[in-house]
Amino acid sequence: MTLEAYKKISTHLKITKAQAQWFENKILAQQNKKTKTPRKDIINIKATDGSELAPWYHQAIVEATKLKDFKPTARWLAERLSISEKEASEAVQRLLRFGILFVDDNGQWVPADLNTVIVPEVPVDAIKEEVKGSLLRAHRAMDAVPFGKKFTGAVLFSMTTEHLKKFFQQLDEAQIGVIESTDEGGPYDEVYCLTTAIFPVT
Repeated sequence: MTLEAYKKISTHLKITKAQAQWFENKILAQQNKKTKTPRKDIINIKATDGSELAPWYHQAIVEATKLKDFKPTARWLAERLSISEKEASEAVQRLLRFGILFVDDNGQWVPADLNTVIVPEVPVDAIKEEVKGSLLRAHRAMDAVPFGKKFTGAVLFSMTTEHLKKFFQQLDEAQIGVIESTDEGGPYDEVYCLTTAIFPVT
């Protein structure tokens, strides 16, 4: 069945939105296998929902499902991500509820057939919390992670503020480029965090 055909009949099916999304992703997965063209979608979550997914570990959990030694348990996630089991369990439930994660026929947690980027119209405070979480892990990694497994650097420079918008766009494109260059299809052995921060010091 094609995606277009499914959409025509889906309105007549007595299924939940989550189930409808599951079917759509299954169809897209089959289409992608035939075309061998990766689908790069962005899941947009409404502002009220986006704040729930703001903490950094939601995206980390999605990426962790691609690891060789991944185990679909809150305990495993808590140990690997240094968060509490309660945080891990609640985060997984949210990801399942929003269709970002699914449980397959073998009981494994798998990400939707999408390159999900959580960029909703999130309240500013929620965005701040998300970035703070990433920066906090970066701070811990300075001492905990050996140099061979991390890269750190900082540079100070002068610039005209009217060029900021263009510069921010270049940084965003650079981050996407890094992610795409490391997308080898898995399975992987680590989840990495690339955190970027630029701000005036004068």
